[in-house]
Amino acid sequence: MIPEADASTLYDLGYECAADKNYVYRYGNIDNNIDVGTICILSPNYFKDRENIWYRGKRVHAYPAPDVPGFRLLNHLYAADNHTVYMEGIPVIQKHGTKPGKIKVYGEFIIINGKTYQYNFPIRIHLKTFRKIAPQYAVDKNAVYYLDYRFHSKGIYTPP
Repeated sequence: MIPEADASTLYDLGYECAADKNYVYRYGNIDNNIDVGTICILSPNYFKDRENIWYRGKRVHAYPAPDVPGFRLLNHLYAADNHTVYMEGIPVIQKHGTKPGKIKVYGEFIIINGKTYQYNFPIRIHLKTFRKIAPQYAVDKNAVYYLDYRFHSKGIYTPP
């Protein structure tokens, strides 16, 4: 039982977190580190308050600190602010002033200023011919890509 909770205004934040008009609760306890008056739910995994980004109920840490007003979701895997790309709440790529239009996302592939990454690993693909052909497939002139594996035209795959 949580005596401070207001059942009439309680709502789910996901991953063991909930909030009412007065407090945020994590694992059944009041968490005064989250500003209940400024919570904005971004997805089932992400929410933000005035000063922080939260992923699955844990504060996202990065250096420099996350840019809360500039934080946005790119797809189910990636999010970004004005200086960092995050994968599942973890800062993975510093993008140093990249404008939002200069980021392209294809499943787990992300292209930033012409450099391609799979998760946080740089990979070599032929950018001029790289294109998405289905939700989990992309192609370039040399290969077909699916999730964590690269399928060559000869049917041989290479783990990353």
